Amino acid sequence: MKGNKYTAMIILHSPYQLHLPTEICTLELL
Repeated sequence: MKGNKYTAMIILHSPYQLHLPTEICTLELL
C-alpha cells in the first residue's frame, strides 16, 4: 500500500498543494 499512498500524494500534490497536509493525514489513516 506504500506505492498507492505515494502515488496518491503525487496526484494530490499538484491540484491541492494548500490542502496537502490534510490530505496526507487522511491518506495515513487509510
